[in-house]
Amino acid sequence: MKKIFIKPGILIPVGAAVIAAFLFLWTRETIRPDFPSVYPESALEKISDAEVERKVNALLAAMTEEEVYAMLGGSNSAASAKGYGTGYVGGVPRLGVPVLRMWDGPKGVVGNGGLTTTSPASGPALAASFDEKLAYEYGRMLGEENRSTAGNVQLGVQLDIIRAPFLSKSRDSLGEDPYLAAKMGYAISAGVQDEHVISTIKHLACYGSMFSYSDNVEIDEQSLHEIYLQPFEYVVKNKGAYGVMTAYTDINGQPSSENSYLLKTVLRDMWGFTGMTMTDWGGNGTLTVHMGLDLEMERLEYNTRENIEAAMEAKTMHWEDALNAVRHTLTAMGQAGYLGLVQIGWNGRAAADAVPPASIELTDIEGKEREKMLEKNNEISLKTALEGAVLLKNKDRALPLTPEDDILLVGLLAEHTMNHYYESSYGWLEKMNGVKSPLQQILGPYARITSETGWDVIGEPVPAECLYTTPECTENGVTVVIDGETKMRSDGIRLVTNTRTYQNASDGTALKNGQEASLTAYLKAPKTGIYELQLLKIGGKAEAELNFSAFAEPVPIEGSGISGQWPSDGAIPTEEGMGIPSTVTEVKLEQDQVYQITVEAQAMSDAKDLQLSLNWFVPGYRKKLRDRAVKAAAEHEKVVFFAYDNARGRGEDRLLRKNRSSLELEEGQLSLLKDVIRSAKEHGNEVIVVLNTGLPVTMDWLNGVDAVLEMWLCGQAGGDAAAQILSGVKNPSGKLPVTFPANINDTQFGDFEKNYGADRVNVIDYEKGGSGIYSGYRWYDKAEIEPLFAFGYGLSYTEFAYSGLAVEKEEDGYAVTFTVENVGDITGTEIAQIYVGAADAPDYVQMAEYALVDFVRMEDLEPGEARTVRAFVSERAQSYWDVKTDVPEGQEKWVVAEDRMVYVGASSRELYLRGRLE
Repeated sequence: MKKIFIKPGILIPVGAAVIAAFLFLWTRETIRPDFPSVYPESALEKISDAEVERKVNALLAAMTEEEVYAMLGGSNSAASAKGYGTGYVGGVPRLGVPVLRMWDGPKGVVGNGGLTTTSPASGPALAASFDEKLAYEYGRMLGEENRSTAGNVQLGVQLDIIRAPFLSKSRDSLGEDPYLAAKMGYAISAGVQDEHVISTIKHLACYGSMFSYSDNVEIDEQSLHEIYLQPFEYVVKNKGAYGVMTAYTDINGQPSSENSYLLKTVLRDMWGFTGMTMTDWGGNGTLTVHMGLDLEMERLEYNTRENIEAAMEAKTMHWEDALNAVRHTLTAMGQAGYLGLVQIGWNGRAAADAVPPASIELTDIEGKEREKMLEKNNEISLKTALEGAVLLKNKDRALPLTPEDDILLVGLLAEHTMNHYYESSYGWLEKMNGVKSPLQQILGPYARITSETGWDVIGEPVPAECLYTTPECTENGVTVVIDGETKMRSDGIRLVTNTRTYQNASDGTALKNGQEASLTAYLKAPKTGIYELQLLKIGGKAEAELNFSAFAEPVPIEGSGISGQWPSDGAIPTEEGMGIPSTVTEVKLEQDQVYQITVEAQAMSDAKDLQLSLNWFVPGYRKKLRDRAVKAAAEHEKVVFFAYDNARGRGEDRLLRKNRSSLELEEGQLSLLKDVIRSAKEHGNEVIVVLNTGLPVTMDWLNGVDAVLEMWLCGQAGGDAAAQILSGVKNPSGKLPVTFPANINDTQFGDFEKNYGADRVNVIDYEKGGSGIYSGYRWYDKAEIEPLFAFGYGLSYTEFAYSGLAVEKEEDGYAVTFTVENVGDITGTEIAQIYVGAADAPDYVQMAEYALVDFVRMEDLEPGEARTVRAFVSERAQSYWDVKTDVPEGQEKWVVAEDRMVYVGASSRELYLRGRLE
């Protein structure tokens, strides 16, 4: 046998290396993590794409089939049990993956468990600022408050193009132009994600004209890519979103949630998206995992284990499809910083906790730390409302108001805040002011400011002098039984905190969580007539009814039911924060007849004491308010009328949930406005209208007023913002992100009632009738229709002049320089807009007369100051989508169109400078 000799000097290091390798592998193999039940701040960090991929691969290698299936959709029961509101996915606690906790938006973060969040101005208001830096701060605010409310997914930004101002959800969009929506949407989304929160851009795609969940959008390829996909493309390609939500609509007959062209070819192959896709809530209708859909929300209904196993057995999908779906979700979590606990063993698999927590939850912020955050973010809310305000008319400098003016404020918003809550933050009640108080503070204690409600939805508490403890009506009062203890009260049928914190002050009477109360009183009607009754409440359950021997059965009073942590009804809160029902109970009462009123209540919140108030409108109350306002309009030199939007859907809708069937103001406000105008003008007084609307309204009253200011849905700081602009403390600078039509039939929908009335078919045709790419101002240009106010339009208290256009070719486009001068006498901000004209293209290519390609916001130009600025027209901005371009299947079809005109001006219809891209 041959002997082998190894030198001693070699044997020792080889043996040491073997031992070291063994020890290394043994320690890596025996990693024993002990994961916490709350995701720690120290683990919250963004890591490289390569590290995200490594951790995701390790997780997928270690996950059980059951864990994979559970990550394909939401857990509605868990969300409900934990109070998790909008959406909840349980994560993989055994491997260190925390939950996905989703909060609705996009106008703020919907509050949870009573935690206050900031209510900012709406999407159109933000878009009207044309301020990308503000948009980033807006997004950062959303991300910070989402995470401070134990969340890590923000269900926004909403990138739907406003095709025409009928869809109620357009109140949250960023305008009608895809370039503006892309730039502002990217800034918001980047701000959200810099706070370690997944931004879920929505809704892919063509959601801007949906009238029902069964709608089918028929659209051509060019319009789809140039208009409706452009904002999504820009955000995704610039890595501005880790999540994408599909729409409810069908596109050319195919539901969005099962549209492989959008979810695979476009999103993954063309744009390189690596994050997660999800349905809107209940927006799935079949098994879609293999079609590019990663998360079914709000719960697993179709992408279930049973359906997937059946599909794999039928060979219509593969296990790799399910793994890829989970891969995308885990990738989004890793990109946002939520794979920090994951540890990888020597075998490349994620290490498991032998005794894992039930879930790895997220934490929230309360107390002083939260209040500090809210104070800071209230300033962003205020700035958004200020920069988004658009001055539409200002005849003979009716605005700004001065301390010498004799001022009348008409409308609820003179002393209340407009703040809708549907899919939005309700806001910080302590910061909600009407206009009157801050305006008085600005103009000074001696300024003459009077207010009249004119038109009311709140009513008055049923007065104590009409309520008695017995049917004999011998003693005024209300019998209140709280937790079995009977008391007599003389302050009406009310439980109130007497504070704006939702918690009882020393003289508060509201109920603490868990307390129950019965309130009984006998009402003697002061006169015969039709009374309107409603129950206002917050923080629990309350049922109210009216009973009388002549009634067949007790009459339930509107507002009965559960009000959770936030007012669930109405766009305007009471001063104490109680929700106002959307409707009233009308009942005829006879003078001196006695009616029994009973209220059963139960407090259900730790964060908010149960408040309630039985309010009414007595016969003649509304007429009295109206007559007083009309009379006062004749007696004051400056009349400021505040009108707010309740959507004018098919049925009154104070929550702005219904699609519009009219673009006029609500009937009660509209008729009051016209009477106020008539009264004021008969006596030579000026009328100023302040609009709080989610979307454009028509104005057949425009010629009769002196000024119009659009404040949109301006959030919790709206009253302060309006006061600053009306008084001239702030010079308005906003520009319209959406065209205001002069007539409801001027949009590309044509005769609205004829084409989209109750009997319409559920098809939204983007191709016929000359629409296609012609959305918004593109439509008005092509149809040669004069809008009421053009896209990009907005006045200032000063004036600007444009000059000196120069165009210079650069590597990837054209530099456009020009000068803007403030030729007025007040410091102001101007937003210059750059458009390109139609290109020479094949006949089958749709081409807009003008298309926005850039904008420049010039802050605080002093009187006489001239500022030269630079804009840029990129090659992409010059391009069109050519369906006949000879490229391989699944590739982009952009064609650069050279030699076109470039225009610079103050709106799409005010283009002062022109040059050529040569």
